Amino acid sequence: MRSQDTEREPVPGARDAERPLPDARRTVARRSEGHKNALKHGDYTAEAITRRRAIAKLLREAKAVLKEVS
Repeated sequence: MRSQDTEREPVPGARDAERPLPDARRTVARRSEGHKNALKHGDYTAEAITRRRAIAKLLREAKAVLKEVS
């Protein structure tokens, strides 16, 4: 594959992993600022999940009772 501009060098046909990138485009491995996968709001703690399941169970039972009464 050759560039349209005759003054430029031809672009190598290698895969991206094999092609060296200039320093400005190379990804820099660094420590992230804060743990992005950290638990932030408590929505998925065991306690919260258990509470939601208990509420869902109560709602199902209440709907069944109302259906029987109607």
